[in-house]
Amino acid sequence: MNINLELYKIFYTVAKYKSFSEASKKLYISQPAITQRINNLEKQLNCKLFYRMANGIKLTEYGEKLFDYIKSSMEIMSNVENKFNEYVDNKNEKQILKIQTASAIDNIYIYNTMLKTLIHNSSLSISVIENSNIKNGLDALSNKEIDLLMFDFPYNIRKRDIEVIVQDELEQILYTSKEYYEKNKTINIYKENKYNFILPNKESLEREKIDKYFIKNNIYINSSYEINDLNIREFLVDNNLGIGLGIKEKIKKGLNNGKFIEIPLKTKLPTYNIYIAKLRNNKSIEELITKKEGNSLSQSGG
Repeated sequence: MNINLELYKIFYTVAKYKSFSEASKKLYISQPAITQRINNLEKQLNCKLFYRMANGIKLTEYGEKLFDYIKSSMEIMSNVENKFNEYVDNKNEKQILKIQTASAIDNIYIYNTMLKTLIHNSSLSISVIENSNIKNGLDALSNKEIDLLMFDFPYNIRKRDIEVIVQDELEQILYTSKEYYEKNKTINIYKENKYNFILPNKESLEREKIDKYFIKNNIYINSSYEINDLNIREFLVDNNLGIGLGIKEKIKKGLNNGKFIEIPLKTKLPTYNIYIAKLRNNKSIEELITKKEGNSLSQSGG
């Protein structure tokens, strides 16, 4: 039998915390990946290790026996790993910055924009954990398991030890392809509602802000494609399927060479904001992030 220690470590963590989601947080592995690895271990051992129930999970008889067999070994391995990491940290001049992302940050452009505006220290090593929910991320921040939490929607942080910074404000525009624009003999979204729009999903906060803007400015949607991912929205616009919502900097090249045309608006669209949460008065982190003048959104409460 090929022994895969990673599978046993994942099983041990799930069994210890009696939760797939908690194991995901502790191991910095996505929950679907945790589930897949447990399935692989069950196939390898030819037995069921957990009962999946509506209110959580429970070890089977086989699972309890396996947990008893490996518990002491895993604790020894964990202790060795911690001691070795301490040794490496003392020897290594690089500082590791642990960043966690939350919400629907699901495209490369936004992700890269967050990171490129964040770091100005070339000796820094970055570890990124993706797609946590906001509550778990804030708990990890308070417990000093991570250094920064990134998200892209306004959130009322009611923790006295945490402050929020607007890291970047990206300009959003409505735009379309040159062919779609000419096919409609120019476009006036204030007078006609015959156009297809390519917008974020209705349940997203980004869409909520856009819908409020449309109502306030008497812009009516005839029909729409609903896509959160910026790259897919750009693909649909490029294929002449309608008017898309995009970030101006991202499609700058297409605007400059005439492939895309920006739809004129009477007032600017809401900006796409990127936020960073950090522990208040953490001087070492403050030295690592590029902080804009007057951009603190510090909030406190009970």
